[in-house]
Amino acid sequence: MEWYNYGLSLIMSKQEVIDFERDTLMPLAGIEGDIEKYHKVLACYKKLAYLDNLVCEQLTDGHILEAFRGAVKAASDSFTI
Repeated sequence: MEWYNYGLSLIMSKQEVIDFERDTLMPLAGIEGDIEKYHKVLACYKKLAYLDNLVCEQLTDGHILEAFRGAVKAASDSFTI
């Protein structure tokens, strides 16, 4: 699990945060679920979150369109009727 909250990391370990959320916060909020799985999914999301900016940048810079055109040309060249 990737750590995502610097403030909490100063006072609690990752496991303490999960235990606190599961044993204290979730019951207070009336929420049921697998908090460990939630943190794993959140860590994966955080690792992929930069892709939004990367794709937007490449799209506005014209790189994606060029790659798409190249892929379409390669695909159409490979088909013969």
